[in-house]
Amino acid sequence: MHLIIKIDSICDDYMVDDYISLRTIRKINEGKYGSVYLTNYEDYVIKILKNIPSNHFLTEIEAFNKLKKITNYPPNLVKYIACGKVSECDKVKYKNKKVLLMKKYNEFFTLYPELKSIPLIFYNDYKSFIIKFIYKLLNVNKFIEDELNAVNIDIKLHNIMTDNKDIIVIDLGMLIEYKKEGVIIENLSNYIIWPYGKTNLKYIANYSVAIVAMYILFKNKKYDIELDNNIKIILKILLARKYDTTYAIDFMKEHFPNELK
Repeated sequence: MHLIIKIDSICDDYMVDDYISLRTIRKINEGKYGSVYLTNYEDYVIKILKNIPSNHFLTEIEAFNKLKKITNYPPNLVKYIACGKVSECDKVKYKNKKVLLMKKYNEFFTLYPELKSIPLIFYNDYKSFIIKFIYKLLNVNKFIEDELNAVNIDIKLHNIMTDNKDIIVIDLGMLIEYKKEGVIIENLSNYIIWPYGKTNLKYIANYSVAIVAMYILFKNKKYDIELDNNIKIILKILLARKYDTTYAIDFMKEHFPNELK
């Protein structure tokens, strides 16, 4: 598929022409809020956004425009290169759609292939790994809360990729603006990434971090291996739905200063 994209805004760290011509190599993902393609343009990835109106979500274009000039950007969060609009395209359905341009990241198991088949709990150094993993994700959550006044409710392993031997949280398509105290999310489905029932929005992202961490640890199976007590405490804090992100981060800083160096 051939596209010509008119660039509307660029992150300060990059240089992109006003118009770029590219071809897609393959589709990487098709989600509710956009279609993602690998391209032949610098091996960049484009996300073609779908027009889904919402009074609750902060759009990725809005997030990009707020974040593009921030200097204290966390190393574990996707950084979009530019945004624009499809000017010309082989597929009529994509014409005039908004797009985001980003670098190509690698799947989580590309960096950690052994974890694809063997649960983390079987490794002697699992404690250090999972502490750092959780801490990095919590700092991304805190950044989104502080800079966008929003909460990312789409934290799952599929949206955690890798770059330069580190994890990267991608896909900011489900950021809910935290406009006032007491915003409630109600989950009556079997979607385990969110807690069942009614939960204050500010606890959702950290709860999801705990679910992802437990999946890496156990791969949805039970083993006769006693989990480290400190890891149990961290997970309980995140799953409790009564401790905010700052509390969780401060707890980890106080109790695991050596692991977080």
